[in-house]
Order: sequence, then C-alpha cells, then structure tokens
Amino acid sequence: MKIYSNIIAVLIVSCISISPALAVIYLQSNYGQPIQFVEAPAKLAHDFVATTLGNGGSIKIGNPKNMPLGGFGEQYLATHYLSISTIGGKYSDISYVYDQIYREQYAHPTADPIIMVQPGYNMFGGWKVDIEWVEPTYVKKLSGKAGQVEIKL
Repeated sequence: MKIYSNIIAVLIVSCISISPALAVIYLQSNYGQPIQFVEAPAKLAHDFVATTLGNGGSIKIGNPKNMPLGGFGEQYLATHYLSISTIGGKYSDISYVYDQIYREQYAHPTADPIIMVQPGYNMFGGWKVDIEWVEPTYVKKLSGKAGQVEIKL
C-alpha cells in the first residue's frame, strides 16, 4: 500500500512540474483601423463597455487569476469569451482562440500567446485571427495606458 501511495505522489509531482506556467494573453490589432473588444459573448457584447484598440496596438487581456493551475482548463474556457468589432459594428465571437491556446500551450511552455487580429482576405471580409507565441522577454515596455503594451516581434 505504501508503494502505491509513493508512486502516486511521484506521478502528481511529475505532472505539476511539467505543467506550463499561466500564460499572459495579449490581443494585437493589425486590422488597419481601430477595433473594439469585450470579454463577453457577441450577442451580449453591446451590453458591456468596449475597449478600443488602435491599429498596431496591443493589450493584455484575460484574467490569469481565474485560470486553474497548470494553465487554461475546460472550466476557464467554458466561462471566458472574446468578441471583436469595428467601431460601432456588429460583434464577432472569437472565443474559439482560447481553445486553440489551450491546445497549443504545452508546445510553448515558457511563451505567451498573442491573439493577432487582421482583416479577412475573402469576399465576405470578416476577421483573420491567428495565435503567435512569444517569449515574455519580447514584451519590452508597459505604456501605462489601459494596460497597453508594446510587443517586439
């Protein structure tokens, strides 16, 4: 019985030590004009105060304190939303990026994800959303304005 409890303890410690650190998530606009975002479902987005992000601007989003140890988890993903729009436009839900971050974080244990928003390049317009992983040392300064940061890529 003692051997089994020792094996279980070793497995738990091993799993904790290989879990990635909590990621700091950034949103960056490369849309060409200012965008707005809210951390809410698109259908409720107009009920929230939106944050405006200028072209080329980056901002820290999310609340890592709400994430379980070991990074994102299903509970966090189920309750966290991100919706974006042009100024005064209709909101689009891009919350699926959190699922992508959750899947990719183990391949980037020391990096932070940047959600890159660009115009869609198809006949319907819309959004092109990519995740770029950067080491925290790439974040070079905090501007002090609404959490905006300058990111060196």
